[in-house]
Amino acid sequence: MMQKFFNLPDYLFGNQPSWPEISAVFNLLPEAALLFNRDRQEILFANRKFLELTAFTLHEIAGKPYSDFLLNYEPAFWDATEAMRAQLVKRLASPIEVEVNSVILDKDANWILLRVSEVVQGSYDDLSPEQKIDLLLDLIAFGDVSDEQKLYDLVLETIRKLLGTDLISVYRGESHRPQAVRVAMRGAEVFSSVLSSADVIRLSEVVVWEPGKKMVAELHRQGRIAGLKYVASVPIGQKEASFGMLVIGGMDKEPIAEMEKILDFFHFYIGDQLQKLALIENLSSENQRRGFSLSVLTGILEHIDEGVVVLTPNLRVVEINSIAEALLGYTCTEVCGESVENVLIGSTGLIKTLEDSAISLKTQTLTKRSLHRRDGSAFPAEIQVVPVVEDGQTRALLVLIADVSQEEENRLRTEQLENHAMLGEFTAIFAHEVRNPINNISTGLQLLANRVDGNFANLALIERAQNDCVRLNDLMDSVLAFSRPIDHKFQMVDIPALVERVLTRWRPRMTRVKIESYFKAGENLPVVNGDYRSLERVFTNLISNAVDVMSESGGTLSVRVGMKEAANQQPQIEITFADNGPGIPDGMKDRIFEPFISNKPRGTGLGLAITKQIVTTHRGAIYASSFPGGTVFHVELPVVMEGEK
Repeated sequence: MMQKFFNLPDYLFGNQPSWPEISAVFNLLPEAALLFNRDRQEILFANRKFLELTAFTLHEIAGKPYSDFLLNYEPAFWDATEAMRAQLVKRLASPIEVEVNSVILDKDANWILLRVSEVVQGSYDDLSPEQKIDLLLDLIAFGDVSDEQKLYDLVLETIRKLLGTDLISVYRGESHRPQAVRVAMRGAEVFSSVLSSADVIRLSEVVVWEPGKKMVAELHRQGRIAGLKYVASVPIGQKEASFGMLVIGGMDKEPIAEMEKILDFFHFYIGDQLQKLALIENLSSENQRRGFSLSVLTGILEHIDEGVVVLTPNLRVVEINSIAEALLGYTCTEVCGESVENVLIGSTGLIKTLEDSAISLKTQTLTKRSLHRRDGSAFPAEIQVVPVVEDGQTRALLVLIADVSQEEENRLRTEQLENHAMLGEFTAIFAHEVRNPINNISTGLQLLANRVDGNFANLALIERAQNDCVRLNDLMDSVLAFSRPIDHKFQMVDIPALVERVLTRWRPRMTRVKIESYFKAGENLPVVNGDYRSLERVFTNLISNAVDVMSESGGTLSVRVGMKEAANQQPQIEITFADNGPGIPDGMKDRIFEPFISNKPRGTGLGLAITKQIVTTHRGAIYASSFPGGTVFHVELPVVMEGEK
């Protein structure tokens, strides 16, 4: 019958029970219980109710004889149907009277279940002085007051045992209204759920009302209507600043002599416990707030674009973020606790600035400072020191480090571009001024050559000087073309037709130097909005360069025109010029589009610079891929879409 009632598994009655099963089952019992082995004369298990009742731990109980905890309990038969009285031993308190029921769980009567129930006393008068003290000590020492509701449950149960009444109510004041609201109760609803402010004021100390006495509050009137023997009340908290009320009603018995002392005890006890709970809640909220602030600070430190070093007021490193780790080459664990002098190295005056900021409580900025990384390399930085101030004192210093290497490079690049622009303007003026003397020299040489006969010994020198004048004049034309802004006249240009026309003009010369040319263009290619003459010059320059590099040994030039689809960009038409010449030297690959860079003995170095300038003006791109035995130039130009013409 017992096995069926508890739904225990069959193997529990073997020689080796399953402890997880035992724990789960016996903790479901509504009363305290022990599992006892008769052969070994020792307790094997105590459920949660038994541990709460005695305040012992399972470790202290398991393995001990039951007689250590159940005094005067000597059953004649383990399967007796009637409960036996015994004294239950409690930690740090006097034994209490209990009733014990024993149940045999197996056929050999080795496994005994002892079910323990506390004997409920009739009233406070029935308790011995020791029991009265034990009840209050249990409340103080072992009561579960982890939250407000558990505190009320514990107080109400203790009062029930002490006074033998179920008419108990606890009220709490409301901050937004001058009244108190019931938050816990036992027994019938004799008292109203809300106390008026007038009752709270009138009952500002211990008051015990009995029939025949003057009623000073609505609670007393409610008690008289219900036929109560007394109504006792006490404010909760400090008498000067109470925040609640404890109300007790007696239905069958007169108030006991110690009523005021008991109420005084609960007056202080409930108030103290509520203050502790409020303090715990405030601490928990503060911890949550600090945890949230810490999470926010951590998120800021890790997502800010600058390196951050957190220092104590005496300039010791507390924390550095990942950006600072990357900038300086240290990890946070390596530098925490170190003096800042060993971490931020190289900036003159930084330590003095940190000390001044900690004292003055002002943010200070250092610009154009140099810091050294762990490997010794330096980088330009802008440093900002921000004091963290609390109660007028510096609690920490935040050192914000911004790597301005890119800004410095951009500044130098801008200066270079400005210098180049100035040099270009000067060069244009120079070229324009030099062209006239060159033309005069060339004309004079031409007249001199015409006046001497063909046998003149220095005629060859005159011819070379004339050729140099022609070359200088071409150079001046190129310089002027590169330096002067080009006045483009944009129109719709058929790129395949233009490229093929330029290539056709060059075929006679390519034939003379044994160069074969191939041309291929896609079908139905869109047009380009461009300057016809400028684009013609681009293709002429690229074909001319290819012919020059292959003129000594011959070769092949392949020209292709097609579409190049670019993600998230306007479609482009691509023109490639591929030759099988010697390729571009490694030292020049990254500089071929710069002015005055050329690998031709008599080249000006401006042809590709002008070409790139024109392509850029057309919002296009040009680049080269070269390898030993060949070079490919790529020209990309945005096409005109439907509806843009």
